[in-house]
Amino acid sequence: MRRRRSVFAVLSLVAVVLVIETTGWLLGQQLGSRAVLYVAPASDGYASYLARRDPQLGWPPIDSIPGSGRDASGSRIVPAFPDRAATGECVALYGESFTWSSGVGSEDAWGNRLSRLLGCRVANYGVGGYGTDQALLRFRGHRADSSRVAILGFQPENILRNVNQWRYLLYADSPFSFKPRFLVGGDGRLELIPLPTVTAADYDRFAEAPERMLAHDYFAPGGLSGTVHLRFPFLLAVIPSVGHVHVRAALQSRPWYAEFYDPGHPSGALTVAGALLAAFHTEATARGQVPLVVILPNLQDLEMQAGTGRWSYQALLDRLAAAGVRVLDLGPGLLHALADSDPAVLFGATGHYSVRGCRVVAALVFGSLLEARLMAQASDPGVLAGSQQEPHYDDRADDQHQADEELPLIE
Repeated sequence: MRRRRSVFAVLSLVAVVLVIETTGWLLGQQLGSRAVLYVAPASDGYASYLARRDPQLGWPPIDSIPGSGRDASGSRIVPAFPDRAATGECVALYGESFTWSSGVGSEDAWGNRLSRLLGCRVANYGVGGYGTDQALLRFRGHRADSSRVAILGFQPENILRNVNQWRYLLYADSPFSFKPRFLVGGDGRLELIPLPTVTAADYDRFAEAPERMLAHDYFAPGGLSGTVHLRFPFLLAVIPSVGHVHVRAALQSRPWYAEFYDPGHPSGALTVAGALLAAFHTEATARGQVPLVVILPNLQDLEMQAGTGRWSYQALLDRLAAAGVRVLDLGPGLLHALADSDPAVLFGATGHYSVRGCRVVAALVFGSLLEARLMAQASDPGVLAGSQQEPHYDDRADDQHQADEELPLIE
C-alpha cells in the first residue's frame, strides 16, 4: 500500500509539473509572438531573402520589386506629377511607412496631396519598416535627388529601430529582416555598424543564440531590454518577462518606446536619434538642399499627450532645437485639426494615417513650407502668391479607400 501511495505521489507530481510546464510553454509562445520572449524562428525562406536583400540597407532592393508602386526613380508613384523626367521634383521625402503613407493609395498619400497643394512634384522615397538610419543611408546614396527641400520623416517609434539590427527582436513577424545601425562616438560622430552577415548554412546556429553575433542590438536576448530565451523550465523563463520593455510600458499605460527618450536610458537611443537627424540636416545643407525633419506622431503619441500633457518625444525636440536642426512637429497641428474629435479618426486599420489623416498632414506641411518660405525657389511663384491663406483640408474624407500598392518589403 505504501509503495502504491509513493508511486501515486510521484505520478501526481509529474502531472502537476507537466501542467505547469505546458502552461508556461503556451504562455511563452504567446509572449514570443509579441517579441516579449525570444523563440528561435525557422530558417525556411532565408536563402531567398539573402538572394534579394540590399547589401547595405538589408531590406529587399526597393527598386526591383514588381508591383511595388514605385516609378523608375524609386519614388512612390506621384499621380499629381507622374513624369519626373519632365518636371523634376521640388521636394523629396525620406523615412518609413508613415512617410510612404501605408494603408492608403498613391492618390491619397500625403506626399501626393502635398504635390497638388504646392503645384510641383513631391517625390516619396519612404520605405516601410525603415529605421532613421536606413532612411539616412538611402538619402546619402540617392545622389540623383534634385529637390530644393529634402524632408526626413520621423515616426516616434523609430527611436527603437535605431538601436536594433534584427527586426525580429522588435516585431516577431519579421524573421529575416536585418539592418545596419549607427553608434555615436565620444566625439559625437556616427560610426556605421553594417548589417549582420549570416549565411543560410549558419542561420539555425545563429538563431539559437543571436546575442553571440548581435553585440550592438539593444534587444538581443539576455540584455537590458528584458528579452530572454524561452527555454525549459518554461515557467521560470516566463516569469522574468515582467521586466520586458513591452510589459513595463503596458503597466505604465504609455507607448512602449517612450522610455527610450530618457537621456539616461541605457540604450543611448536619444543620442543616436539626435545624431542621425542632425547628420541629415548637415548633409542636406552641404548638398545645397533645405533640410526639414518632420515628426509624424502616431495614435499612441496623441493619446499620451491628451492624458499627460506631454509628448513622448519632447526630449528629442529639445535636443534638435539646441543643435539648430530645422524641425516641424506635426503633433500640435494634428491636435488642433481634431478639435474635439477622437484622435483615432486620423488613423486607419493598419495604425498609419487614414485618408483624412493624410489630408491633414499634407495641409500642415504645406502651411509650414509656405510660412518659412522654403519653397520660394522650388515652385511656381503664382502658386505661392495665391496660397498664403490658412491651409485647408477636407474632413469629409472617404476612409474606405483600399491601399492599392502596399510595399512588400518586410516578409
